[in-house]
Amino acid sequence: SNEISFTGCTLQNIGASGIKFGYNTKTCLVKSSLFRNIGGTAIFIEGANVQPEAADITKDITVTDNHIYKYGRIFNNAIGVLLINARNCEISHNEIHDGFYTGISAGWVWGYSYNVTDYLKISDNLIYDIGQGWLADMGGIYTLGIQPHSVISGNVVHDVGCYGGGSGYGGWGIYLDEGTSYMTVENNIAYNCSSQGFHQHYGQDNLVQNNIFAMNGEGQVRVSREEDHNEIYLKRNIIVGDNSPMYTSVVKGKFIDDSNIYWDYQRGCMVLSGESTKNKDRIYKFDMQCKGYYKNGVYADPLFADIENRDFTLSPDSPAIEAGFVPWDYRQAGTQTAFDLS
Repeated sequence: SNEISFTGCTLQNIGASGIKFGYNTKTCLVKSSLFRNIGGTAIFIEGANVQPEAADITKDITVTDNHIYKYGRIFNNAIGVLLINARNCEISHNEIHDGFYTGISAGWVWGYSYNVTDYLKISDNLIYDIGQGWLADMGGIYTLGIQPHSVISGNVVHDVGCYGGGSGYGGWGIYLDEGTSYMTVENNIAYNCSSQGFHQHYGQDNLVQNNIFAMNGEGQVRVSREEDHNEIYLKRNIIVGDNSPMYTSVVKGKFIDDSNIYWDYQRGCMVLSGESTKNKDRIYKFDMQCKGYYKNGVYADPLFADIENRDFTLSPDSPAIEAGFVPWDYRQAGTQTAFDLS
């Protein structure tokens, strides 16, 4: 199927998925549409893991300016926008909330084998109030596999809450899972998540720069598997907490950081890393530097307009700007259409 567009539609009270694009689907669009009370996934893109030149490839799908909420009402592990094995797609300016699992998921190859999913633009989405303490192991944005030309940018993710029982873990803001590699993650904000704002399970040489990871429950940044190669480059991010770790799961050699801004609203510049803030888990600044972290770190209040109310507008006098952080208009995340939700 080629060149199919859904524009200005309302899909509601659906038992399973709202819209699905299957194998051999190309150059299609979902735009300025409202999805609510969806039993499963709101928008589902599913192709085959074929070579880029294959005739039956799924590619060139755009999902933009849609409002998606109350999804996963029957199948609780459903996703707002799910992309499996598709190439050169855009998921942008969507508002996704009130689901029990991941907001946007992109990829379907675990590990380092061939992955057709690439050239994705996941940008300027507003994702919040997902998980809701019901499921675990999720992210506002979740990826899989090698994606050297994919970019996650301009997104705002907050209030991702995983199940808190004995088997509960993983309410992450941006979650690079299972071999996600060579991807760029920049100009995003993740805050008020029950675990960390950013988590990479394992992968290689992802560039994570100029993001804000703030006030997340178990810490701000986590890289959770040690591998022989570098896993991420963490550069020029603002990383702040409230008596919570800057980094968790710290093992020397996992990732390379440079010129990040660190601050703790209880501890000031005396920031901590480690699995928690308990005495036995604390790794202090000097020890972190000895492990090769906090390179060229700046320890200063970034001077947000109102951290209590999560206004991340930076003062022109912010030491973060002086250190090279480049502000952007994060309020552009979300839809461009004003939807009537009555």
